[in-house]
Amino acid sequence: MRRNWRHFDLSGRGDPNDVPRDASGRRNRNLPNVSLGQNTLDGHRGDRLLRNGGTTVANAGRNRGGNPVVAFNNGDAVSFADARRRCHDFGRGHDRDWWHRRCHTIILISGGFWAWDAGWWYPAWGYDPSYSNYAYDGPVYGYDGLPPDQVIANVQSALQELGYFPYAVDGVLGPSTEQALADYQRDQGLSITGAIDRPTLLSLGFIY
Repeated sequence: MRRNWRHFDLSGRGDPNDVPRDASGRRNRNLPNVSLGQNTLDGHRGDRLLRNGGTTVANAGRNRGGNPVVAFNNGDAVSFADARRRCHDFGRGHDRDWWHRRCHTIILISGGFWAWDAGWWYPAWGYDPSYSNYAYDGPVYGYDGLPPDQVIANVQSALQELGYFPYAVDGVLGPSTEQALADYQRDQGLSITGAIDRPTLLSLGFIY
């Protein structure tokens, strides 16, 4: 079962100091009302989880947000570990010509360029020194050809509805989103990467 979302306004920002916690100091995941900024999700919270082959996935029934910028690719030829190694190699300050020889799609997202390669988005370090501002310097697994900020926003929305991400959706994979991902991955028995990888998107129901 695939997960579908509405398009989210990525201009909002959450307040990192406004974090509901329980008596032990952990994030409170039983949030009765979680703000989506200017956007509101449709559907019933009681129906938000389904079972798919023994794996908990998020409920479908919403319109998936974003417009594709690359050809659809949900292959699993490159693991997260391999993607991290590639990201390290890519981060050696290669120039614009190198990036164009290596990757056929490079796009500007906020303050930095991102490159598409074998199912992953990578920060394009060195592509343009004037645009080298990245809140997250690791790879982001792509789906449906969406740009990385939209993938991140959709995942934030899913984690928000499940009580792991009590902030506004902004499409930025910062420390709060990494922690929410790690908490979800731990609870679901996934490898704890704190990243948007293929197993996490499978578990959340965005791909199958």
